Amino acid sequence: MSGQSITDRITAAQHSVTGSAVSKTVCKATTHEVMGPKKKHLDCRQLFEI
Repeated sequence: MSGQSITDRITAAQHSVTGSAVSKTVCKATTHEVMGPKKKHLDCRQLFEI
């Protein structure tokens, strides 16, 4: 899968139909998926705790 949820795809389709270029760009830049912190951020945090 492409990493987009059903909600993301529906929102993108709505903006495509209405022709809103700004909303379409913002929609592509955001998703509704919940992601955990990246490993590089966890490693950096551990470095500062020392």
